[in-house]
Amino acid sequence: MLENNDFNTFINEYIGEKSTTRFFTYENIVDFFTAITSQFPYISRVSSIGKSVEGRDMPLLTLGSKIAENEAKSGKDNPPSIFLTSVHHAREVLGVTMNVYTMLYLIHSHAHNNTAVEALMNHHNFYSLPMVNVDGYALISDIYDKSGIFEMVRKNRRKESDCIGTSIGVDLNRNYGYKWGYDDIGSTSRQCEEDYRGVSPFSEPETLAVKNFMTSKNKNIKIAINFHTWGNLFIIPFNYDDQWNKEMVNKEIYKMYEDIRDSGTLPQGMLFGNGKQTIQYTANGDATDWMATQNGILAISPELGINNGLTDKFFPNQEWTKPIMEQNFKWINYTMLKLSSQIETNIAKFTRIECLNNCTPVDENFKRFYLEIEVRNVGFSEVKNVQVQFKETKPFEIAIIDGESKQDVVGKENVLKHHSLKSLESKTWKAEARISKEDWAKINAESTLKSETYLELLTSPYPELDSSTLSSRKLSKLSVMSSEVGPDTADKSSSYLILILLAIVGVVVIFGESQHAGATAKRVKEDMTKLNEEDNHDEVKHREIEL
Repeated sequence: MLENNDFNTFINEYIGEKSTTRFFTYENIVDFFTAITSQFPYISRVSSIGKSVEGRDMPLLTLGSKIAENEAKSGKDNPPSIFLTSVHHAREVLGVTMNVYTMLYLIHSHAHNNTAVEALMNHHNFYSLPMVNVDGYALISDIYDKSGIFEMVRKNRRKESDCIGTSIGVDLNRNYGYKWGYDDIGSTSRQCEEDYRGVSPFSEPETLAVKNFMTSKNKNIKIAINFHTWGNLFIIPFNYDDQWNKEMVNKEIYKMYEDIRDSGTLPQGMLFGNGKQTIQYTANGDATDWMATQNGILAISPELGINNGLTDKFFPNQEWTKPIMEQNFKWINYTMLKLSSQIETNIAKFTRIECLNNCTPVDENFKRFYLEIEVRNVGFSEVKNVQVQFKETKPFEIAIIDGESKQDVVGKENVLKHHSLKSLESKTWKAEARISKEDWAKINAESTLKSETYLELLTSPYPELDSSTLSSRKLSKLSVMSSEVGPDTADKSSSYLILILLAIVGVVVIFGESQHAGATAKRVKEDMTKLNEEDNHDEVKHREIEL
């Protein structure tokens, strides 16, 4: 199954040019789960989280090196986990493909000794529920197998009305308990409509099974991604009302959403926001809104797609499946990193020190600047023994002026240390940067970028991996450039100087296609699947997009 050690080549057998099917049918998923647990029983487990309206099992694949041990932990030792769902709406079949693609990546990486992925699987569990609407998906699969026709089934198969055909059933993504039935715009009480919400919150066995499963996990599920199609949208809570809802979302969680948007490499043109901001309509009683209210979960409802109008359909041509998977997996991969500690650094302030006390002039032989160095954990796991090192400080001299470390950090260890950072905690050091007047004059005279001071992370999120395995990236860079003025005028006023502060978000990159133990960060980065060439379209036609 996993003989080919190149993931890009390996995945072609499932979704690429060598694949013999346009989508994974219900039976394909059942067989796939069976094969995984047979070949990798020590990192996988298959179970059912419940029964559907028609009595089918809702199969769940769990991946992790210590599944039972991690689930048994509680309190602060309870490791964060991720939950991936798809086909709340049965016809959104590429959601299943994305779910399977992600699981195959983890399994393939484990099979080929990707030490970084193995470390992640040692500490966290990955839950995959590819078919929430298992009855609707089984119906689509059965009809397609027999006739080659793709049936546009959205709702589950509850038959308690005069509705017929695809109008039968309840919209499972309007049946969750948060703001259920908030109004008749984001859902409806009319049974035959596509967004019929059911008779009460969690009235459907499928949504109730999801609720019970998440409740049973000791609050350890911290990330939930509910895959939808089609579109090219990154949808976050809250979706029940017509509002611009940044203030409604937990502020720290919202920073994580923004971090994924800014650093997760979204497909070109992917829109970010809630339902009203992206698809221009509301949805109440949906899964992501409910999940976001449970224990600080980072919940996302992406509408999978790419910046290409030919992919804007529920059942796109097979040639587009792999590009959609590859381009979206980049941000999914980045999001999964948040299960661990994820450190970013920032030089928060940088100001000129003109004088001290009652404006007593400072040493005239030096130019001095005040700066604040902030280190923040934007992941869900606590990180201990945080260490950040100054690199390439010349011609600056930098000294810490408060905090735990009083010593001059230049010429010694050059390291800032802090005992630990819990999820979303930050630590700030106050420091002074000093540069001689001679060096400052040289910078001004040459009018070129001369000084760069970097902060480099030395901390690993896992004890079995050292920091060199994970990252040698330069995290934050402080650069000083003069304006185009001569040295004689540059000293007269600081207004002639341009201080450029470049804050490069620093992230420990631990996923990648490295083929051996001890892969360097460079190899991890290079092994990420390259983007396929994108077709450019000047116009995008009006599209019906589902949430």
